[in-house]
Amino acid sequence: MTGSNRVSLAGVVAAVDVCAWADSHIRIVAVSFVEHGVEVHRPLSSAGDAAPRWSPAALNQPVVEGESIRTDLNARAEVELECGSALRLTSNSELSFPRLILRDDGIRGTTVQLDSGEFYFTLQDSDSRDFHVLLPGGGEVSTGDGGVKLRLDAPAGQPAVVEVLD
Repeated sequence: MTGSNRVSLAGVVAAVDVCAWADSHIRIVAVSFVEHGVEVHRPLSSAGDAAPRWSPAALNQPVVEGESIRTDLNARAEVELECGSALRLTSNSELSFPRLILRDDGIRGTTVQLDSGEFYFTLQDSDSRDFHVLLPGGGEVSTGDGGVKLRLDAPAGQPAVVEVLD
C-alpha cells in the first residue's frame, strides 16, 4: 500500500467514525389511535412539493419531525413513541413535533409544542429522559428520568395548566 492510499483509507475510516456518532432523525413514532376528524400536516420536503396543507390521519401512520396533528370537535387521537409512551389529544386540540431525534448516546429526544387543547401524556422511563413540552406563550415543561403522567390544558388565548397525575 502506498503512502497516498493509507491517507485516503484513514480519511474514509475517520468519516465513518464521525457518522456513527451523529444524532439521527429516524424514530419509530406513529399515530396509534384515530377517532373521527383527525388531521396531519407534514412538513414540506426540500423539493418544495405542493402537498395539501392538512390531510386525514391514518391509523399507524408514521409521525415525523416537523409534523402537526389536530383533532376536530368530538375527535380524539393518540401518538405512540417507541417505548410505549402515549400522547393523547382530546377534542379540538393541536400539537406539533419540532424535534424527534435519537441522540448519539441512545437517548430519544422529543419536543412537543402545544398549540391549543387538552392533552394526556403517559411517559415511560426511557422516553422521558429528554422530553420537553413547549406551551403556548413561551413556557416549557421538561421531564426527568422516570415515568410520568401529565394532563396539559392549553385553552386558546389563555395560560396553559399542567397537572402531574402520577
